[in-house]
Amino acid sequence: MPSLALAEASSVKCCFYIKNHPQLRKLEVNGAWISSKTLKKIAGLRHLQELKLVQVDNSDVRLLQPLSDLKRLELGGNWQHFEALKNFEDLESFAIEGGEPSLPKEEIYKLLHSLPENLHELQIIGMPT
Repeated sequence: MPSLALAEASSVKCCFYIKNHPQLRKLEVNGAWISSKTLKKIAGLRHLQELKLVQVDNSDVRLLQPLSDLKRLELGGNWQHFEALKNFEDLESFAIEGGEPSLPKEEIYKLLHSLPENLHELQIIGMPT
């Protein structure tokens, strides 16, 4: 399975690798500042089955909706609009690690109610319960 892991990557670096590896099945980006434009490019990787975006700030789950075939999704940092997770019908595993500030309890409840029915694995790390 073609995979790529990037650490401390800029949006420019991510876009370069994505452009040159359109058949990626697994992508991990850790400790990067990722723009909305880059998230849209990531969402264009139609073969992607596993996506890990850690330490990404102020991001919108809705931008990832074209990746509705994902099997595994891991998010870290400050994310918004978890209701979009309902569209990820094939999602089997979801993990989220809180950023600073942590999600309010109301957002965690929204998150829990937005998860697809066939989810087998859930991890919520570093958030109030």
